[in-house]
Amino acid sequence: MSEYQDISDDVAILMQMNEIGCANPVQLRNAMFWFNCDIFERNKAQNHAEIRAEDYKMTKINGEDRLEYRYFKHRDQQLASAKRADTGQPDNVWITEMDYAVEYFKKYLKAIQHHGPFYRKLLPDSQYQADSVIEYSEEAMTIEDLNELQKWKEKCRKMIKQKMKKMHTPVLTDDELLCQLGIIGKKSSELLLKAVYWLNFRNMGLTQNQHYQIKRSNFQLISKKKKYIAQLKFANTITETEYPINDEGNDPGVGAELYKAYLDAISTHCNPDSKFYFRPVIDTVNEDEVTFSSRNLSQQHLKELYKWATNVFDLVAYINNNSLVPDGCLKLGNDDKSKFLAKFNSLPIQHGHLTCVINNTDFVNTSSKRKGEIQPSKKPRIGSK
Repeated sequence: MSEYQDISDDVAILMQMNEIGCANPVQLRNAMFWFNCDIFERNKAQNHAEIRAEDYKMTKINGEDRLEYRYFKHRDQQLASAKRADTGQPDNVWITEMDYAVEYFKKYLKAIQHHGPFYRKLLPDSQYQADSVIEYSEEAMTIEDLNELQKWKEKCRKMIKQKMKKMHTPVLTDDELLCQLGIIGKKSSELLLKAVYWLNFRNMGLTQNQHYQIKRSNFQLISKKKKYIAQLKFANTITETEYPINDEGNDPGVGAELYKAYLDAISTHCNPDSKFYFRPVIDTVNEDEVTFSSRNLSQQHLKELYKWATNVFDLVAYINNNSLVPDGCLKLGNDDKSKFLAKFNSLPIQHGHLTCVINNTDFVNTSSKRKGEIQPSKKPRIGSK
């Protein structure tokens, strides 16, 4: 959207809406009015009417271009067209270092030849014509013209406020959506395995082969101020995903919460050479217990999970592309859940238990060697911290 790095949110929105810019005389003059209000505190039409081109001066600080705006108090309530350029000391000086503002002022001042009243009327038939050379009339804008620009500015303020509100409206993330649908979660070891596989597939961007290669030692969940960082060091590269913590500082966000639950559940099985994924165990006695076998998933198991993840990705894409979750919705209703799960069930995916799941009854009345193979690590009941 913009080549500049220091651009503010409101200016970025105005550029995106083509209200300001340098593609035509209207956009560039609008930008001047906005910057004079926003940067140089010229908030009324009369304040703008007093400005002359000579009030601006380009300077350099540490080799970087800067723009000065010089204010002369004695010119208050007078039109710039009725005054000559001031040669005395200004009553106040503003300096901007913002690259985009400096560049726009350079282009506008060149278009009005650096002298006379700052705000000029458009040339006939040039209102929206894009041209490599932007030009303006010699005739100054009137107070009535500047009042119209003031109305434009107020209209833009309202549009920006609406856009910003929409941008900062809480949204239901894809991970939270899948948890609410019961496709991933912490309620069973199988759902938890699917959850971390999904996070690595979608957020870390792992390929099918990379899922098989990663080891537990490749992964870290790092706690920093206001966020958790899931970090994966793999094949001489580092991939990171941030999970913000809520304002109260006690909720790590669903992605970090799922990672934490999984790492806790497999903690007794890990050694430096352990692979990342372990086989889930279904505990038919204590259904709230989340346990994993000491055995890693085979390549065939991971192929099965990869097919599952690609179908889940298709479901999420279908929901997002069709805007099926309303803005601001943080909890799905039963009707939405039924509708989304019906779409999920229509996808070519295995809906029963994954073949990698181990039922704990498989180990009853077998040799002690087989029993010892499970070595389950037990996670506290869901809901505990």
